Amino acid sequence: MSIQIENLVKQYLSDKIDNVQEIFFCNFTRVQGQDEKRLYEFQSDYQRLVGVVSDVMKEESEIQLVLFKDAIKHLLRICRITNISKGHMVVVGVGGSGKRSLCALATLLSKAVLIKIQVTNRYSQKEFRLNLFDIIMKAGCEKKHILFVLSDKDIIMESQLEDLNQLINNGEINGLIGRDEIDKINLSLGELSRKFGTTPMELFQE
Repeated sequence: MSIQIENLVKQYLSDKIDNVQEIFFCNFTRVQGQDEKRLYEFQSDYQRLVGVVSDVMKEESEIQLVLFKDAIKHLLRICRITNISKGHMVVVGVGGSGKRSLCALATLLSKAVLIKIQVTNRYSQKEFRLNLFDIIMKAGCEKKHILFVLSDKDIIMESQLEDLNQLINNGEINGLIGRDEIDKINLSLGELSRKFGTTPMELFQE
C-alpha cells in the first residue's frame, strides 16, 4: 500500500515534491515569562535546532549520538510524548541503534527524571511493584516529571506486563497501595496542594 501511495504522489505531485519542507516541532528551544513556560512551536531553523540538542548532549558525557535527521525526528517524537500527561510509547529498533540514548537525551531536553530498573537473577514481582510504587510516589506526591524506561530485557515475568497494562489504562495497579500508604499520600497531596495553590483532588486528577 505504501508503495502505491508513493507512486501516486510521484505521478500527480512530482512538480511540487522538491519544494516540500520538512516540519519540526518541539518545546525546548524557547521559554516565555517568569515561570519559564516552554513553547511548543514550529522550528524554522533546522541547524539551530540541532545546535540546541548538541549543546545539551555535550553536558552529558554518557550520551554519544550522531544527530542525523532521522535521529532528530525520533528524538522530537519522544520529547512530544514525554510532555503529554500520562504519555507512553513503544520505541522499536535493532539492538545498538540508540533507543536508550535517545530516551536519555529526551529526558534532559524535557527536564525530566530518567528511571530504569536493575534486573538481577533474584529480581521478583515484589521488587518490580516496589519500583513502580516509588515511581508513582515521585510523580504524584513529589510532582516530578518522570520518564520510566523499560527495555525488553527488563521484562522477565508476564505479571510485569499485566501491571504496566493496568497503570497505562487505569492509572493505578490493583493491590499496589495499602491503607497506610494512602494516608501518607493524602497528607503529601495536602501539603503539595497548598504549595501550588490548588486542591488535592486537582493534583490527583493531573
